[in-house]
This record gives sequence, structure tokens and C-alpha cells, in this order.
Amino acid sequence: MSTENKLALLIKLMIMDSIALTLIGLGIAKLQVNLDILPASLRFPYSGWVFILLGIALLLPTLILIRKFISKQP
Repeated sequence: MSTENKLALLIKLMIMDSIALTLIGLGIAKLQVNLDILPASLRFPYSGWVFILLGIALLLPTLILIRKFISKQP
């Protein structure tokens, strides 16, 4: 894999991580202080948990890549 491809992949993973951490933060804010960012017509029960689960799902590719990198180390 060329250096440009690796860099593009890392940038995409960083963007996904940023979105994931934002979703996790919003989910925790919803659960702790009942802060809603959704309009009233789009609110649903357990939206905080859904945001947290979506954030974790977006973090999985990075965690898998980190695990592969660690397993290659001697």
C-alpha cells in the first residue's frame, strides 16, 4: 500500500473517530442531563443509547486496525 493510500485511510479513520466520539458524547449528554439535539418530531425513546451504539460502531474499524498493528509487533 502506498504512502498516499495509507494517509487517506488514516484521515478517513480520524474523521470517523471524530463523528463517533461526538455521537457518544451526545448520547451520554442525553442520558445524564436529558439534553436533546433532535427536533421534537424526531425524538424517540432510548435515543441516547442509540447514539452511543452508533458511535461505538463507528469506532470499530479503528480498533480493528490498531489490533492488527499491535499483533504485527514482535
